[in-house]
Amino acid sequence: MKRAVIITLFLFTRLGAPQGDQSYELTGPGFEIRVLEVFCSGPEPQLCFLNYSYSFPGHSHVYIEGIGQAPAIGSFRYYSKNRLLQFSEDRGGKGLAIARFRETSVTRGANPELPTFRDFPQTQSSSGSVPADQMFSVKAQQVLNQRFPSGFDPDEVRSGVHYYITTYAPVESGQKNLLLQVAVMLSNPEPAEQPNAFRVRWIAREKNRLDPDWRLLTSDSPEMGSVERYIREVIRDFDR
Repeated sequence: MKRAVIITLFLFTRLGAPQGDQSYELTGPGFEIRVLEVFCSGPEPQLCFLNYSYSFPGHSHVYIEGIGQAPAIGSFRYYSKNRLLQFSEDRGGKGLAIARFRETSVTRGANPELPTFRDFPQTQSSSGSVPADQMFSVKAQQVLNQRFPSGFDPDEVRSGVHYYITTYAPVESGQKNLLLQVAVMLSNPEPAEQPNAFRVRWIAREKNRLDPDWRLLTSDSPEMGSVERYIREVIRDFDR
């Protein structure tokens, strides 16, 4: 059955997906995926912006590669280096669909500036949790797309822990001519025995308005207090 689903998707994409700035649908036995926007840029492997909705009737939830557990009906938008998206019943469970996304837009934007996993200091971290009646993937997307509108990149790095890394967002500085930015990395579940718990690590940088280059914020910087307040606000957003 899984192989048949893959064939259905690839035939539909090749024959039925329109060109240009148009959305299209990927359908198969028991599911529907609507691709709203896909565009890629940069050197290989290209970073792609994915914006899609999906429906798997008859399931209470699905597992989306990179995202983790998600509702059976939902939508996501984020950056990814992988245009091949797998949906399963659970992590390591029966596959439900594999979708290969093609670009919907001929317009190419610049790649967002995304820090890497290794960029985030171990010492700059805080903990939070998602309400028991909500899924981490859904709440994280809601909070991150509001706080970091340039986007985020989800990934499963190791041991089933998901890491959502954001682009940089401005933080209000106490100094008129100083620019301040922060990016965060959410890891979930952390600790592993608490599926709704997550950890936030962050990286912050600053520069004078006329300077060309950013410099990393140090723990003794006068602006660290502004960054820590912003992180606390992000964590509080998960409780709302």
